Amino acid sequence: MLLRQELDELYAAFCETLPQPLRVGARELPYRLGMAISPDVPWSQVLGHEVTFAAPALFAEAMPQIAPAKVRDAVLAHSLAVIDGFGTDRIEDRQIPVSAEICDILAEIRRARDRALTRVAGPAGNQGLDFAQAQREMLDAIHDEHRIMAEHQSVDFAHYERLARGKTAIGLPASIALARSAGWSASECGAIAKTLSSVWLGMQYHDDVIDWEDDFKRDSAWAIVLAGHVSSAELAPGMTDYDSMRKLVFESGILARMLERSFRHFRAARKRAEALGTRELAGWARTKENYAMLLAQEERRNSGYAVRLHALGPWVLQVLS
Repeated sequence: MLLRQELDELYAAFCETLPQPLRVGARELPYRLGMAISPDVPWSQVLGHEVTFAAPALFAEAMPQIAPAKVRDAVLAHSLAVIDGFGTDRIEDRQIPVSAEICDILAEIRRARDRALTRVAGPAGNQGLDFAQAQREMLDAIHDEHRIMAEHQSVDFAHYERLARGKTAIGLPASIALARSAGWSASECGAIAKTLSSVWLGMQYHDDVIDWEDDFKRDSAWAIVLAGHVSSAELAPGMTDYDSMRKLVFESGILARMLERSFRHFRAARKRAEALGTRELAGWARTKENYAMLLAQEERRNSGYAVRLHALGPWVLQVLS
């Protein structure tokens, strides 16, 4: 709860630094990006677990010597990078109309993000920590994903994971900069990068399983792309009806395989988090690891289990509350 409150405070303070014409749009950015149902919903109610928007603070648990101000700056840099990533992805995906106002707000977010990173790393300490390079990796991954979907290609898990890492590259610099500032070694900083990469891959596999039917409606279902590879099926442009795609997905067993990979990535994240001494992150990753294993086992027994369970979630909460 404290990190969510801090996120909203940091973002509100950022909004106050903007030129007056941009402030309202910046405050309402979750809504403007189509990520919130009303203009007054803050980022803390939109973004998921703290690792999504405050990863540096979770690693700071193992850095008792680091100044709280540096942790706040690292969280600011990280959260702004994530927000810009969501905005960029939605624009590139054409999920929202492009407007000069949103583009200006995102440009201000990037400038504030870079200033915050410099405060963490120091003017000469951010060598190799380049948000601009991470931004290019993200855009390259988004464009490659669009091409794959448009051409109805089949790709393997290695290609999928390269793209997922590219799309989440902007989530690395702030945590690594904080670790360097705390005096962590190159191998420890590398472990942070691997931990975060595993977390996001675990989450991505899970989301792409749960959302595959909705993604199919937008012609962007990774479950179908991966199923085409493991079953050696040709995804011809005319092969777009739901029944044939559902048969392909279920008969290939791709959903269970994706959940198994989600489990393995969460397990890897948990083990590294434990080794780094980040107990809160390790505990969260263990919960996700166990849940992914359960879903994978049940999906093996009964195709479509994970999607059905997710759909029943709101009903279960209502009945049991």
